[in-house]
Amino acid sequence: MRAVALALAALLLCGALSGCAGNRSAFEDSDEDGIFDIDDMCPETPAEESPGLTNLSGCSLSQGADWDEKSQWWIGLDPDGDGFTNGDHSGGVPSLRDMCPGTPSGEVVDSRGCSMSEGGTFSDSDGDGILDIYDLCAETPVDEVVDESGCSASERDSDGDGLIDAEDSCPSTPANETVASDGCADSEVDMSMRPWWCHSTGTGHSEDQEHGDHLAPAYHGMTKGMLSWQDCLDVSEQFAAAIEWAMQWPTVADAEADGFHMAVDYVEGMGTHHVRLGDFTMDSDFDPLDPEFPDTRMDGDFDFGKPEFLMYASSAQDAELVGFAWYVRTDSENPPAGFPGDNDWWHVHDVLCFTNSSFQVVGENISDEQCHSMDGNNVHLDDYWMTHAWIIEPWLTEFDVFTNHHPCLKQEGAESDQEDSCWEEASGTGHTGHGT
Repeated sequence: MRAVALALAALLLCGALSGCAGNRSAFEDSDEDGIFDIDDMCPETPAEESPGLTNLSGCSLSQGADWDEKSQWWIGLDPDGDGFTNGDHSGGVPSLRDMCPGTPSGEVVDSRGCSMSEGGTFSDSDGDGILDIYDLCAETPVDEVVDESGCSASERDSDGDGLIDAEDSCPSTPANETVASDGCADSEVDMSMRPWWCHSTGTGHSEDQEHGDHLAPAYHGMTKGMLSWQDCLDVSEQFAAAIEWAMQWPTVADAEADGFHMAVDYVEGMGTHHVRLGDFTMDSDFDPLDPEFPDTRMDGDFDFGKPEFLMYASSAQDAELVGFAWYVRTDSENPPAGFPGDNDWWHVHDVLCFTNSSFQVVGENISDEQCHSMDGNNVHLDDYWMTHAWIIEPWLTEFDVFTNHHPCLKQEGAESDQEDSCWEEASGTGHTGHGT
């Protein structure tokens, strides 16, 4: 704007100030003061005085320019410095004419050179009450509440964590803190606000019950504890998926009607173990020393949303679902990666005796002779790892969601009386029987 106005002003004032004549096609500027020689009354202005220190005729103060004659200077054309020239110096060009030549310093002007205080006309494109000249988000969706900058929660990221405020559970995260997928850093989520299943204690293995390894070597020296907030969110989503899937079969009758087979009858602390076998049988091709289970989901894949085993309160048809377990093959030394964090400690049942006819466990770590006497075969399962999760209401184990045993699945049967002390143990308030 200034360049256009300056050029126009120079042409208008040239005759009055310099008596211009000659060939106007010679656009040279010998002293580089921004005034062509043909219009420059002082074409040899010293370098230290040009550009910037000459008037519209190309003359500096040392060459006779009069500072008090404002019409000789740019400030005379635009005294308020808003980029619009005074009416008498606009050459009749409407886009250059300043309708408000005395705009206070620092005020934004409209297309006529007028500020808000001078009655300027400004638009509010998104109708949020913040004029476009001050609106950092001039296209805010309708009906969204904006802040003083004109931005709504769907448009701003107050803490700069990469998540817009509308999707950020913690929009004021301190700088340089790593946030989880919900926008919260660990420091912002109080321990009391975290789901109980994000905090485990002990080893997940009972001291007084024989069930797989007490503590696999892979976990030696490790301690369970509170998951990071991101791991907590991920585990929560995975548990929700597993619950939704498993609750398709709330009773033994539902499961068995849909192809689940009871591989393990009711056992203290665990209930039953029901699994889908498909067309699998322990036929002549089955190798009990290196077992594989085709047509089943007992393989090397960990699918958090579909646990391999459903566990019920008894073998009765109306027995309710109490928990479930994942069963994944790796090798004898390395448990599966499993769930986020380090609280899911997997265990192994080295040798189980399965009946040949019904594929049902009738013994653990017994001799081949004993197993054969029960029409069974010892199957070596030291490459197969299992972990439980007790997240079906009311069968929760709040001291450790991944513990192997539920204290209310007693030897004599499942205890449903909520007044029984086993429920205190399950809730963590009366928990004493598990190692660390």
